[in-house]
Amino acid sequence: MPCSDGGWGCSRDGEELAQLERRHTLLAQMLCAACQSLQDNGIRIPRNTATWWAEHQEADRRRIQREQETARRASIRASALSKIHATLTPEERAAIGINSQR
Repeated sequence: MPCSDGGWGCSRDGEELAQLERRHTLLAQMLCAACQSLQDNGIRIPRNTATWWAEHQEADRRRIQREQETARRASIRASALSKIHATLTPEERAAIGINSQR
């Protein structure tokens, strides 16, 4: 069978793919920690890893930026809802489906 070697071309079930994804995530976390430790101690990161490390750092930067933006928007939303809630009567809150108790 052309696919019996278990290579990437093989069809995999959902659980097997989930296991591979978990393993990939764990290995990426380990490599990230190792690269960060090397960098923190002034040790040059091997060339064959440096490209991955640069791309990983950029992905982290973008993820952190997205998380901060999400948190900022959630804070603005909560503040706006609080202001709205404070200005409406209990009857108005009930009419638009806002819980009258906080």
